[in-house]
Amino acid sequence: LLPAYNDKFNEFQNQRFSVMPGLTGLSQVKLVNTNSWKKKFRYDVFYAKKISLKFDIFILYLTVILFINIVFRKKIIIEDHKPFLK
Repeated sequence: LLPAYNDKFNEFQNQRFSVMPGLTGLSQVKLVNTNSWKKKFRYDVFYAKKISLKFDIFILYLTVILFINIVFRKKIIIEDHKPFLK
């Protein structure tokens, strides 16, 4: 989101700013067809709390799989929230 919205976030949502933005992210690969900002913030904060090189490699792997499924296999992607959020 644009920086102009930063003052509208609550304390929980501001936790997502503890990490630098990147090319992909957990919410981008898990929430492909959604407009739910609440879910996106939850995934961003989850990532900020669990950040590690291993997790980053896993997210990169999910990004490649998603890209292949959308571009080459022409698959319609359905959101999958397991096992990250309950």
